[in-house]
Amino acid sequence: MMDFKAPPGLGNPHLQTMFSSVLRKRFLARQLQSFIDSGESHSLSIGGQKLSAIHHTQPRPGPIVAIIPGWLGSANSGYVLGFAHALWQAGYSVTRLTLRDHGDSARDNESMFNSALTDEVVAFVDAAVDGHASVGVLGFSLGGNFALRVNQARPQYRTLAICPAIDPRQTMQKIDGNVIYQRYFLNKWREIWRTKAAAYPDRYRYSDIANLNSIATLTELFIRQQTSFENLDSYFSAYDLSGDKLAGIPAQVLASRDDPIIPFSDFAGLPDSVTVEITDQGGHGAYLENWKMASWLDGYAVRYFQQWLPV
Repeated sequence: MMDFKAPPGLGNPHLQTMFSSVLRKRFLARQLQSFIDSGESHSLSIGGQKLSAIHHTQPRPGPIVAIIPGWLGSANSGYVLGFAHALWQAGYSVTRLTLRDHGDSARDNESMFNSALTDEVVAFVDAAVDGHASVGVLGFSLGGNFALRVNQARPQYRTLAICPAIDPRQTMQKIDGNVIYQRYFLNKWREIWRTKAAAYPDRYRYSDIANLNSIATLTELFIRQQTSFENLDSYFSAYDLSGDKLAGIPAQVLASRDDPIIPFSDFAGLPDSVTVEITDQGGHGAYLENWKMASWLDGYAVRYFQQWLPV
């Protein structure tokens, strides 16, 4: 067991999760403005898709850490900024990735993002860290799932996955089981569909999804209309990492017992090659250690990469 303990008044995992998602970004946007402004935006063409990354490069050669955000997050998500700034201060170069359709990028590509785009994300990470001999990958939630798949393809990349989605069906059911999380993700996904419909009206109609009121029903329609997968089962199996699918992968996972989105039971069957560290509290990748919205995760990530990729 790790030693995180939530402060008085912030022990509830839903408060941890929601405050981290909504309030922390506002705090960090003010506190880290000079760091944010120092980032260099890069547009990358990956398999014909336009993707973007924001680089913070140290003046001397050394390790770089690529940060993969969670589902519908971006390079500017609060947790990404927190990780990036902490690692930068510790001497690491950092690249903050934005996956296809995440952030405000829905107009950039006609084809819609799906969670099974392993080859695209591996190539994206490769391009973003090109020129660096020592590479780390840090992924959060669905980004943690992607980070683990990147590690399968690139075992030389030292990988840390924070509260990764392991069993996608279980994660979907957890989100649909809580009206707050369900509405949060539905609204974000609907906005992507609305943007796509405006940019590519021959392919998308917002009216198709306007009345769908669960992640499950929207995912089912999305699979039928916008992917080559036959059904939910085949789609989920393409990025399900449960059981022995990660055998031989030398990654590290941090998970919380009180995570309201990722079932803790998903981590019980991971193979011995994956180091799993557990906290009792933390919510879904929040780990807020005070009311100033500072996260224990930032120091945890720095300590992990200092152990394996010393500057």
